[in-house]
Amino acid sequence: MLLIRGYKFTRHNFKGGKTRWHCSVHSRTGCRAAVFTVVQKILTSRGTEMLVIGGYKFGKHSVKSGKTRWNCTLKSRTRCRAACMTIADEIVRIFAEHNH
Repeated sequence: MLLIRGYKFTRHNFKGGKTRWHCSVHSRTGCRAAVFTVVQKILTSRGTEMLVIGGYKFGKHSVKSGKTRWNCTLKSRTRCRAACMTIADEIVRIFAEHNH
């Protein structure tokens, strides 16, 4: 699930590093809204993995049952609640509401 400004999107497909998301009411109402996300994985100078999504950086927070949760790197300074979840390097859920 991807949440952008209160609108929910569900993952449609993943191909070539891009994920396509459809409006969550697409099947009921025929809504044609769609979003593409491109994720870039980088290493910091200390060797820590980070994700870059839409220009925002996410640091690895926890790994449980094969799922990795990534939080916005400005979470502690700005109380930003943006986060995402990956399984095997594929995004399965994004909470993209940044407050900065």
